Amino acid sequence: MITSPNQIEDNALGRALSQRLTINRDLALYCLIFLLAVFSRFHMLGERVMSHDESLHTRYSYNLYNEGDFTHTPLMHGPALFHATALSFYLFGDNDFTGRIYTAALGVLMVMFPLLWRRWLGRWGALLASVMILVSPLLLYYHRYIRHDTPSIFFGMVMAHCILQYLDGAQHQRGRGRWLYIFAAAMILNLGSKETAFIYLGIFGSFLAIFFLARLAQARYEIGGKPLFQQVMLGILLGGMITLGMYIIVDIVPAQIIPGRGTPWSDLSDLQRSTFSSWMALAILSGAFVLITTALYAFRDRWQRIPRREIGVIFLIALVTAGSLLFIEEL
Repeated sequence: MITSPNQIEDNALGRALSQRLTINRDLALYCLIFLLAVFSRFHMLGERVMSHDESLHTRYSYNLYNEGDFTHTPLMHGPALFHATALSFYLFGDNDFTGRIYTAALGVLMVMFPLLWRRWLGRWGALLASVMILVSPLLLYYHRYIRHDTPSIFFGMVMAHCILQYLDGAQHQRGRGRWLYIFAAAMILNLGSKETAFIYLGIFGSFLAIFFLARLAQARYEIGGKPLFQQVMLGILLGGMITLGMYIIVDIVPAQIIPGRGTPWSDLSDLQRSTFSSWMALAILSGAFVLITTALYAFRDRWQRIPRREIGVIFLIALVTAGSLLFIEEL
């Protein structure tokens, strides 16, 4: 029997079409998240009236697009937003929708970014992180808002990813020069977006300094670098959580009813006393919950022998961190 080339092609096409399409569950979930991210960030993007900040950003971006005229002023934060919006006007026309494309597109990328962190967050951790970014009302608002906040956060995430890949990526990715170049580019774009870039640099610089000191201690005193690093980072994290809880109390409770800062405790009404006591109890219980659950997770593999020394070191670092942050705040 002689088979023509057309029959061979038809048979190959038939086999390809008849094959069962296997869709990975994670892939399906991320595709759904991506579609929801695009819809939620771009649907009716140009319908809402421009706010005061947006009117300034779009006006100076339009001047750059239409006249090639742009003068940087610190009042407008960094220039990156204006150049990106001017490019959007050039490519898609100038209107309210196109004026917000830059931040909306970065917002979609932010939703999908935890995919790159599956190595550290785990399968479900990365998925939940994407879902939380997707449904966050605050992030959604700023993703649909032409301001510098979304670019600043996005480029900060890129910087964090470069650090993780360089220090603890896959064996063929770790220590590669490309991550330094991408980090430098993201840092420049972050600095060109908003002044909060200096805070990001301070955070990442502190992290790298602690990492470097932990490696030095590991080499000099022959102790486990990973446990030491985890203790220090857990202590700083818990100290920050304690300080954050105290700041929340100070911000929520009126200053005049805080003992030592306003009206004496004896002169407060019953309602003021109960309000302060309730918020203080909530903060203490929340802090205790964070401390206990973090300790249980950190030492989940060593139930038979409770590492009291390590827990003590973590709590000591947490107290020093909280005290230092509060002292700096009161300066």
